[in-house]
Amino acid sequence: MKFSLYIVSLFVIAGGCSSPKSLENEPDCSIRGNVIPGEAAGRSGQIHVVASRTSEWDDIDWNVNAITLSSYGAYEIEELTAGKYFVIIHLDEDRNGSVDAGEAWGGHDTNGDKRLDPVTLVGGNTVTVDVRFYAIH
Repeated sequence: MKFSLYIVSLFVIAGGCSSPKSLENEPDCSIRGNVIPGEAAGRSGQIHVVASRTSEWDDIDWNVNAITLSSYGAYEIEELTAGKYFVIIHLDEDRNGSVDAGEAWGGHDTNGDKRLDPVTLVGGNTVTVDVRFYAIH
C-alpha cells in the first residue's frame, strides 16, 4: 500500500500538474478596438480585419484570425495565442473577397508613418488597438 501511494505522489510532483509554461500556446488573448474611416471616408463595403503574424502584403492570410464587418466601428478578434501580430484592414468595396486596385487598406500605425506597427500579446490579455485606413492599394 505504501508503494502505491509513493507512485501516485511522485506522478503528481513530477508531471501530473501543469506548469505555467504549458499555457504559453493557449488561444486566450484578443485584440479589439475601432475601425476608423481615415482615407476611406465616404467609401463603403465589407471591412476585413486580420491579426496577422506578418506585415508582408502577399503573405497575409485573410482567412485566419480574421473577421468581416459591414461598417466602421468596433471589432474584436478572439482566441489568439501569445505573440506578435499586425492588425491589418482592407475595405472590399466590390465585395469579391480579394484586394483589388483602388481599394483602401490600413491598420495599426502608432506614429502615423503609414507603416504597420506590431501588437504584442502575452498569455490571457486583451489589447485595445484602433485601426485606420491610410492608403489606397
